[in-house]
Amino acid sequence: MTEHTEPTKVLITDTKTLHKIKSMQLRKQMLPIVIVVLLLIANIVYPQRIYFYPALLAFGWFLLARILFRTKNKISAPEPGTFVSPVCGRVKSLQRGEDATLVTLRKSWLDVVELRLPYPDLRLESNRNWSFETASGKVEITIESKHITFFDNKNITGDVIGVIPSSAIITINVPAGIFVKIKDGQPVFGGETVIFALSEQVTEDKSILVEESI
Repeated sequence: MTEHTEPTKVLITDTKTLHKIKSMQLRKQMLPIVIVVLLLIANIVYPQRIYFYPALLAFGWFLLARILFRTKNKISAPEPGTFVSPVCGRVKSLQRGEDATLVTLRKSWLDVVELRLPYPDLRLESNRNWSFETASGKVEITIESKHITFFDNKNITGDVIGVIPSSAIITINVPAGIFVKIKDGQPVFGGETVIFALSEQVTEDKSILVEESI
């Protein structure tokens, strides 16, 4: 007898959001394109080898903008009741205390650009501070980055809600009654890596551990 398994549900970034990201990327790439074109014209009119070096720098600028706005347009849909990583990156540290666990994630500028909704019904205290209540207490999220752009409000876990085309630090304060599933130093994937599930309670020793930075 053949066993049939249900296909994995996927979450696809909508075309409107993709268009916004590509438009931002194009704006960043326009100036180096103009510089290269002007240098090519100048080289035709008055050939000089010195034009090669600024043209090379401008081309590197163009490629950097392309790297900074890399996207991952399709991910596995998160399970209901899970809190997922808002970005791709790595777990910088975990601090486990008697009252809470402080999770610190680090996104590098080489990681994909999307900022994804980690959990529905977040209360927006500011553009970079969110929170929501659970039976075990309040979960608080803070984003530290120089470059964040938010899009339209969405309320589906894993949806793209903005972009961070640079490095970023995300801190998540999780009440002690909720079991944190990730480990110190592991990679995380935006919208896919489960930080915790509200249905799971702590079963581990809640002794205080010293932060170990990566």
